Amino acid sequence: MGISGTLLSPIINSLVIKYGFTVALLVCAGMFAVTAIIAISALKAPPEGYMADYAASKKIGGATISAKQYTTGEMVKTKAYYLITAAFMFAMPAYVLISAIFVAVGKERGIDASLLVTGVMIASLGQVAGRFLISTISDKIGRKPALIFSFAITAAMIILLVSAQSTLYIIGFTFLAFAYGGTVATFPSLVSDYFGVKHIGINYAVIMIGFGLATIFTPIMSKAVLATERGITLSFIIAGCAAVFAILLILVLRKPKEEVKKVEIS
Repeated sequence: MGISGTLLSPIINSLVIKYGFTVALLVCAGMFAVTAIIAISALKAPPEGYMADYAASKKIGGATISAKQYTTGEMVKTKAYYLITAAFMFAMPAYVLISAIFVAVGKERGIDASLLVTGVMIASLGQVAGRFLISTISDKIGRKPALIFSFAITAAMIILLVSAQSTLYIIGFTFLAFAYGGTVATFPSLVSDYFGVKHIGINYAVIMIGFGLATIFTPIMSKAVLATERGITLSFIIAGCAAVFAILLILVLRKPKEEVKKVEIS
């Protein structure tokens, strides 16, 4: 994800052309295993009791940060949990759908294969930019406005991609990747604002159920509508409508009443 797409896309494409998918996958597996082992070995656990004196001390974009540290059991009893998880689920289909078929659809539209590979690289950079820019914006204007902005881009771009050709097709995918990067970077902050940071690891994992459901049901939806008269166009439209529905979910999202607490900016 992110910049790895820029660095690895030409390498993987070359390996597939020269040696086939099996060799390309084995090389990728080897690279990922070595990189992950080296990276994880450098991590150290925080000292015991590092959260003992935690207290909310500021606002983000006018929204109060949670002073209560929700356990997962407490979190799943709130309405906010289900709204956030559902918003995550409905925000994802557009990117999950197009990222899997970007090259295939591009070739069907007569776009040169080398341009499509370049498009994947550019979109990967766009995803990195989204992770930095939209998450930074969320620190200034709040998580909800930032996510609404991201979802709006998602909806607009997937509809654009219904008929986009050549360079416009690449641009649309790049902005879709930008919005995806911003979305996945901002959701952890939203979860910590609403439910605290002490249990953020397991809490965010449970929120990620929404992402998992999107990756399961988006291909099923796409396959089902391919048999219809409008085919892939209809799947794009459904994904765009899902992003709009995610906006509505964020608009009605509120913190649990027992959590709302005024705090001063330190």
